Amino acid sequence: FIMKLKKIASLMLAGVMAVSMLAGCSNGSNGNANSGNGNTVVTPSASGIVSAFNNGQDEDNKAKVTFSSDATFDAAVKKAIENAGDSANSVANKAWVKALIAGLTGANYNNSWNDFDTEAAKNGEKVTVLDLETYGSGSYWTENAAMEEAARDVNEKIAELKATTKDSSMNEGDTYYDYTYTGDVSMVAAQQESGATVYYVAYTVTRTASEQKVTKA
Repeated sequence: FIMKLKKIASLMLAGVMAVSMLAGCSNGSNGNANSGNGNTVVTPSASGIVSAFNNGQDEDNKAKVTFSSDATFDAAVKKAIENAGDSANSVANKAWVKALIAGLTGANYNNSWNDFDTEAAKNGEKVTVLDLETYGSGSYWTENAAMEEAARDVNEKIAELKATTKDSSMNEGDTYYDYTYTGDVSMVAAQQESGATVYYVAYTVTRTASEQKVTKA
């Protein structure tokens, strides 16, 4: 119960932060690439990052996440980075950038990948996590290099996901859950005031639970 209260409070805070950011960043609402914060935002081909995420998953992972692109999510990520400006590249500011993306999509996301372990499963229940990573041109000279590194990073997290709660200790008639995973991914490149480019990769992962019963072998 306490964890639920904390989660609700966190989501409420994220919503307030997102609304505040939107109110304070109206200069990015005119649809221009120049946000007034020193950034010129470019949206690379969505198919590139989608393919990188789907093809970069190890075959021996227990679970597979099927990623796709979504126009609403793409627009929210682009707008959030435009409004956030150079400060979006700060690790400390990732939380409120994610809150801004959530506010622009109108969706309620879970706070972290750990929620896949702590959330009790129910038949048909969906748990969705939103994450954001940044890759600077100082280390990744090309868009493709940033994509490949992002794919490696998300694969490490996917490798920890469960495909089922079934185990060998269960008896006939016991309940377990099979999990399927889908996600949206978007990538934008922002030219910083310093002249450097930062690649922003935002993505969601949604777990859907399907209730099953152990049957006689």
